[in-house]
Amino acid sequence: MADPQYLVVDLAESQARGRVAFAPLPASSGGGGSTVRELVQNASDTTWTLAHGLGRRPAAATFYDSVGNLIFPDYTADETNIYAGFRNATAGRVAVI
Repeated sequence: MADPQYLVVDLAESQARGRVAFAPLPASSGGGGSTVRELVQNASDTTWTLAHGLGRRPAAATFYDSVGNLIFPDYTADETNIYAGFRNATAGRVAVI
C-alpha cells in the first residue's frame, strides 16, 4: 500500500513512461505558510482564465480534468489570473500554490 503522505502518478503513454512521486507541502505553523487554492472550470473550453486571488504569481499549478485525471496544459499566470490552453475543450480544476 502506498504511503498516504505521497501522491503517486502513473504517466500516460504519451508522456515519458514511469512514475512520479510528489512530496506533501510541510504544514504551516502560522505566518508565511503556503496558500493552496482550488479553482474550478465547469464549462468545457479550450482556454481557461481563472482568478486565483493570491496577489502574486503562483509558485505552482496542478491541473485535473473533470474526472480527476492529472493533465498538462500550456499555462501562464500573473498576480491575478491563471491562463491555460488545451487542444480539446476541457473542464476540470486547478490547484495553485
